[in-house]
Amino acid sequence: MLSVLFVCIIAAADWLSASADPRHTRSQPAEQELSFATVGGLKLLWKFNFEERITAPVVLGPIFTHRGIKELVFVAGAQNNLYSVDADLGRLFWKRHFDVPASDCKTGLTAAPVLAPYNGPPPEGDDASTPRRSLFVLTSDGQLHTVRPADAKDLTVPEKFLTPGSIASDLTLTSRVISTYVSGGCGARPTGEYSLTLSGAIRLVMSAAPPEPKAAVWQGIRIAASGGSLAAVERDHPLWVLADLADPIPPVAANGLVFTVIGTKLLALEIASGNQVFESAANGTEPAQDSLAVANGHIYFVAGKTLYCYGFPIEI
Repeated sequence: MLSVLFVCIIAAADWLSASADPRHTRSQPAEQELSFATVGGLKLLWKFNFEERITAPVVLGPIFTHRGIKELVFVAGAQNNLYSVDADLGRLFWKRHFDVPASDCKTGLTAAPVLAPYNGPPPEGDDASTPRRSLFVLTSDGQLHTVRPADAKDLTVPEKFLTPGSIASDLTLTSRVISTYVSGGCGARPTGEYSLTLSGAIRLVMSAAPPEPKAAVWQGIRIAASGGSLAAVERDHPLWVLADLADPIPPVAANGLVFTVIGTKLLALEIASGNQVFESAANGTEPAQDSLAVANGHIYFVAGKTLYCYGFPIEI
C-alpha cells in the first residue's frame, strides 16, 4: 500500500513556476483529470481572499505534511508574506511573514515564487513528512529565501540577490540557477535578466530585451493572446484565431485544452480547433491577472487579492 501511495505522490502534476517550467511552456503535460470529455463539469470549488495583492500561484502535488497528505497552492503577497493554501479545502494552511528592513523603497514583493522539481526516490522514515523539495521566494529587500513547502521553515540562510526595491518578474529555476527579469525599481540594478547560482554567484544575463510574450506551447502548437484575440500557430502555420475578445490573459495548456480568463470568466477551448468547450459564470468585479495554473484537475487564477480554484466537486 505504501509503495502505491508513493508512486501516486511522485506522479502528481506540479505547477513549479508562474510559467509552469524552465522553458516557459505554460503547459501541464501530466494532467489527466481535465479532458475534452470532463471539462464541461468544471465548477468553482472555492475562492480565498487575502488582505493584499498576491502573485501568480504555484502548486505542489500531494505531499506529506504534519496534517497528512496535502496538495498545496503557494502565493506571495506584496507585503512580504508567503502563503500556503490547502487545495482541497480552500483554507489557509500556513502563512509566513518575512521581516524586511525599513527603507524608502515601496515597490513591495513582486515576483511569484518557484518550486524545485522532485529529483529523488520516495521519502522514507523521518523524511516522510518533509520531502526533499524547496520553495524559493524573493522578498522586496532583494533576499532569496529557501523554505520547506510543508511548513515554511528555512532550509538555508537567505542569499542576497537583487538591490532592495527592484521590480522583479516571476522566478524561474533551471538546474541550480534562479533567474528573474528586473525592469526597474528603487535603486535597482540596470534593466535585464539576472541569475543566481544557488552557490552564490550572481550575473547579468542580458541588459536589453525583456522576456518574450507569454504563450502556451502544446505538442508544437503555440497559443498566444494579443490584445483582443487568441491565436494558435503550428510550425509557423496559423491554425485558428478568435477575435473580438475582451483582453484574454495569457493562456495555459493541458491535455489538448487551452485555458484563459476573459475579464472575470474562465474559458476552455479545444487546442486543435479553437472551439469553446467551457465558460464559467463571472467571478467578482476585478479582472484576472496573468496567473493561471493547472494541476491535478484544478485550475487556479488570481484576480487582485483573490485566489480562485475550479475543479470537479467530490461526490459523496
